[in-house]
Amino acid sequence: MQGGEECLETGDDGQRCRSGRAMCSGCGRPANACICASLPTTPLPLPEGLESVILLRHPKERRQKHQSAWILERCVAGVRQHVTRRLPQLREEAGGDSSATSAQRAPQGLEQLYERPETCLLVFPGPGARPLKEVLDPGVRHLIFLDATWRYAREMAAPHAGSVASGTHSGCCADPLAAIRRVELTPPPGTRPVFVVRKPMRLGGATASGEASSLPIRSGGGSEGAFAEVPEDEDEERWGFSTGEAVALALDEIAHLRCGGAVGSNAPPKPSERPAWDVVSRALGAYSRIQLEQTVAPKIRTDRPGFIPKLYEAAPVFCSSEGAGCA
Repeated sequence: MQGGEECLETGDDGQRCRSGRAMCSGCGRPANACICASLPTTPLPLPEGLESVILLRHPKERRQKHQSAWILERCVAGVRQHVTRRLPQLREEAGGDSSATSAQRAPQGLEQLYERPETCLLVFPGPGARPLKEVLDPGVRHLIFLDATWRYAREMAAPHAGSVASGTHSGCCADPLAAIRRVELTPPPGTRPVFVVRKPMRLGGATASGEASSLPIRSGGGSEGAFAEVPEDEDEERWGFSTGEAVALALDEIAHLRCGGAVGSNAPPKPSERPAWDVVSRALGAYSRIQLEQTVAPKIRTDRPGFIPKLYEAAPVFCSSEGAGCA
């Protein structure tokens, strides 16, 4: 929706008119910051075989000024959010079978994490995490992302004290995430973040510090959370990505692997084979571009780990509506 055609100037609807500002009824943004023109008419369907993308959101993430999750939901079908600090543990019955009680006690909509962890993949780095292309199998139906800052994402992913993976010991508390395989993403070369309003970090490459070059690429770079493996080429730039961008990268990689790309192959999807990235990065890039255009003086924190000089000066190139996120 353009201009003020679908925006309410005044009225009693507090959700559509805040502080006297005209609000767009399509995207819910202020009329002068509407991104409807960059949103798809209908959300993009998930790749064949996938049933859902689950965002486990830390409660503090909902209070962040800039969030990519709601934009992702407008761009891709099958995305669901569940707000929690930690998933609840379920005590297994004698014999190690907790299926009878899981459906009753597991959070609504997350039953598959407890009952069929083999159908899920957790996109998060750490011990045992492997590249998505090496782990994906026909039985994977659900992708799980931790939508939080890096600090809180690590807390959410850490094992519960005294817990075990589901099905290992009777009478013990089962940690749902411990039973789910972990994977890391492999962004195609030249892919750059467009959601720069959450200050992504450049973690490696020719212009980054030596300390950062050994780290996995993580989504948000201290902002939102999801992750990618480090390319072997030390001269390749390594960036953090927002949750929305990480989901798009994962969906395109899965679509590529399930529609002809060989599992275990090092060949990433071609630019013409990245529909999720094209749709999501277009919307996130539009959001960032509008925010920067309306910001008089962005806050510059030179003491922040991973600080990128002239990040916002380069942002218009990163956030362009055509070919967003590609070098």
